[in-house]
Amino acid sequence: MKKLYFYLIAFAAMIMGNTIYAQTLACNDMVNISVNADADFSCQADITADMILEAPDPDADYLIEIHDGSQLVASGLNSLSLDANPYLDETLTATISIDGGNNSCWGNILLEDKVAPVCDQAPSYTLDCTQDLPDSDDPTDPNYPSFSDNCSIALINLASETYLNDDICASNGILIQRVWFAFDASGNYTAPEDYCTQTITITRLETEFPADVALDCEDYDADDLSPDVTGIPLYSDTPLCMYNATYSDQELDNCGDLIKILRTWTLVDWCTGEVITEDANGNDNIQLIELVDDEAPEIAYDEYILSADNGDFCTSQGFIALPAISDNCSDIDQVQMFILGYTELDYVYDADGNIIGGYIPFPGLPLGNHALQVNATDACGNFGSALLPVEVLDLLAPTAICDEITQTALTSDGTSTVYAETFDDGSHDNCCLEGFAVRRMDSDDEDFYPSVTFNCDDLVVGVIMRVYDCYDNYNDCMVEVLVEDKLPPFLSIPADESISCEEYYDDIAPFIDDAGFLDAEFGSAIFGDNCEAIESYSYTYDVNQCGEGQIIRTWTIDDAAGNGPISASQVISIFHVSDWDVTFPEDLEANCEDGQLPDFGYPEITGEDCEMIAVSYTDALFNVVPDACYKIIREWSVINWCTYPDEPARTATQVIKVIDNEAPIFSVDDITVEILEGDCDTAVDLPTPDVTDCSDDITITITSDLPEGEAGPGTYTAEYQVGDGCGNYAFEVITITVVDGKK
Repeated sequence: MKKLYFYLIAFAAMIMGNTIYAQTLACNDMVNISVNADADFSCQADITADMILEAPDPDADYLIEIHDGSQLVASGLNSLSLDANPYLDETLTATISIDGGNNSCWGNILLEDKVAPVCDQAPSYTLDCTQDLPDSDDPTDPNYPSFSDNCSIALINLASETYLNDDICASNGILIQRVWFAFDASGNYTAPEDYCTQTITITRLETEFPADVALDCEDYDADDLSPDVTGIPLYSDTPLCMYNATYSDQELDNCGDLIKILRTWTLVDWCTGEVITEDANGNDNIQLIELVDDEAPEIAYDEYILSADNGDFCTSQGFIALPAISDNCSDIDQVQMFILGYTELDYVYDADGNIIGGYIPFPGLPLGNHALQVNATDACGNFGSALLPVEVLDLLAPTAICDEITQTALTSDGTSTVYAETFDDGSHDNCCLEGFAVRRMDSDDEDFYPSVTFNCDDLVVGVIMRVYDCYDNYNDCMVEVLVEDKLPPFLSIPADESISCEEYYDDIAPFIDDAGFLDAEFGSAIFGDNCEAIESYSYTYDVNQCGEGQIIRTWTIDDAAGNGPISASQVISIFHVSDWDVTFPEDLEANCEDGQLPDFGYPEITGEDCEMIAVSYTDALFNVVPDACYKIIREWSVINWCTYPDEPARTATQVIKVIDNEAPIFSVDDITVEILEGDCDTAVDLPTPDVTDCSDDITITITSDLPEGEAGPGTYTAEYQVGDGCGNYAFEVITITVVDGKK
């Protein structure tokens, strides 16, 4: 038992030696804690472990934690300081634990403010009789009292307001005493012994008469001269200052329509009952009030452009209107208008005698820029002046005078160029002429040019001549131009030529009427006209049968103006060349075939183009020939009539034997004959056949069974026998049918 006790003692000693021991902790349930009383708005609560724990160990360290619900507000070892403002009159939880240990307890704390606000200052001050007494609830008043509190801003209240003296006529004026207190957010009121006391003094002011007034007439008129505008004796409109003012006005003359007033003030001091006629500054009770015009008239800017229309002087005596002149208050009393460096204008007046402008005196202003000086004086003697630009321009178009009708002749190129000044017939200008231009009236081109050109298409053309002066003014007049062509056409033809008849017949005659052939062979004419040449071309040719003759080509050229015609002809002579020859046909033995004889031949003539050859023959027929049917002796004769009789006829004899062993060739068809008469018979005409044979000696014999006279209906036959002179015969039988053709 003792041994166990020893062990327990030893164990306890060991634990104590290591400062690890257990302590029972007990916390107060509710602790009321007042914040510091310092009036610096810090509102600080100082909390120690001793305030929370019951019987704390002075040798122990305690961790203090303050919670607002679950939120940790502050913590500290053994003590802490807390801004109590957010938590005044709220219950917070305070937890105490041994620093480093696990044992703890908790309790509630209530933070409270028990300190009332204290007065810092409430300064006394003085007001004059025109100033309002500040409201007691106006914290913006610079003399408003101030209080201090340890936590919240003090809410200031007026406890009392007492008039110690209410007569402003007293030597020290009106005296007012105000007493103030305050209370804070926790309901702590200032103790009466700590109230603030404030004294307010209201004193009277010395009056002054209003000064003389000169008002600008532009801003004021006669209706604006009341004391509200011109002033009253000082403080006479403030009852507390104890002055009363009345006045009377006397109107005096002024310039123009302006007025001047002499105002007399009657000012009573109600404190003394005296009428004041002079204030403390020595000003009397007479006030001069006047409307003042000290501004010069305003002359509106204007620009004048005048026309130099003074005859041939190239100057202007034009009218210049008076520019608009205005004045702020007064009427315009006098106006003057001058051209600088020249003279004053000759004025023009309206029905009321007012200047409305003026004319420039003779000889007038020359071209160029000038200055018009306008002076104006108003009824109050204010003088204004302005320089305005005047420009004299040549605004008049020149006088255009044209030749009514002008003739022009076309030149060799078919045109005529006429310069614009040609159409002038004395155009003139008031200043000077610069030049002329012209355009055709029938052209879409409306521009003007120094000249105008006419051509062959023109006959009568209207043109417009434009006259320019030196200042770009222009005027137009119209001219009728007669365009004439007085030049004849010209013609040059090819030279005459000679060709042989052979060349003519071979190369010319077949193509002579082809278009353009003669031009290609013998040349073409060269012709023309300054305008349009009218060509008439013809040709004739006359060549006899011997190849002698002429081709005559004639050109006639004319023009539309009738400057022609001119004519010329080219002669192409054709001469005869004789180099012909003839070959006569040979003797011939001709056999008859199919009733035809062969050609007996004809003389062949060569080189006969330029000849007139006549070929003839005579035949001698012999029918009794031992070795032929018949024989022809043909005598040929060829005469060149172009050379006859210088060249005799050429002759030859040709012997032609005809052998004919063929029968004549013929054909006859059967015939049908109708009886159309009432006697039932008719005449029958048998046909004569065409016979082909080499002999001209043909014999036709017909035999038939037809009755003599007329034949009745029936069938008949006829036999034909044809013989030639050479003893050859042919036969054929036909049928003749006679029928009744009556119906």
